Amino acid sequence: MTKKTPQSLFENLEIGYPFELAFIMYVGLLFFLICLIGAYVDDQLNWFTGGIFGCLELLAICSVLGTHVWKIWVKSEKIIYRSYIGIKHYYTFADITRITERLDGGYEFYSGKKKLLGLIIICQMVQY
Repeated sequence: MTKKTPQSLFENLEIGYPFELAFIMYVGLLFFLICLIGAYVDDQLNWFTGGIFGCLELLAICSVLGTHVWKIWVKSEKIIYRSYIGIKHYYTFADITRITERLDGGYEFYSGKKKLLGLIIICQMVQY
């Protein structure tokens, strides 16, 4: 029987947003776009309506991009973190010096005093 280490528990792990959330974001994006076009066609588009639906459309676009871009991969000793704006950061398990638990059930990983990443783990870990 092999010994379980923290690295083996996270081996080949991929964390990202579920498809259902991305689908909801796409529906919201399409809904706000249809409302904006409908206001223009119906000649009700003024600066207030355009500003409100423009802000909602911008929020929906950022949400859709965030659901597709943000991701964490764990491949053997390497941890790859891709932020919302698409910048990849590479870490190893040796880089992590401290882990703190947040009040909302998430975890924050530190290297010295520098925060590497924050993560909310929804699934339960099986204890061996």
